[in-house]
Amino acid sequence: MPSKEISKFWDFDHTKMAVVNVDTKSCCYFIDFYEGDKLIDTIFYPNNSLYFVEDAAENYTMGILNVTDQTT
Repeated sequence: MPSKEISKFWDFDHTKMAVVNVDTKSCCYFIDFYEGDKLIDTIFYPNNSLYFVEDAAENYTMGILNVTDQTT
């Protein structure tokens, strides 16, 4: 899947990171969620704006969004 990185968000300790990307074929935004150097999940947001997706990424790094809650 060809993609392009849009933005990155970190927590204060740099232990959590969220990378906002866009799939260049489908124009669908998605986030890669990391704890340390480990990718823990990728969530696609096919019907949401970039603003919504970046808010979700920031919420993850602030501890507001729990990724496991989103994938069940």
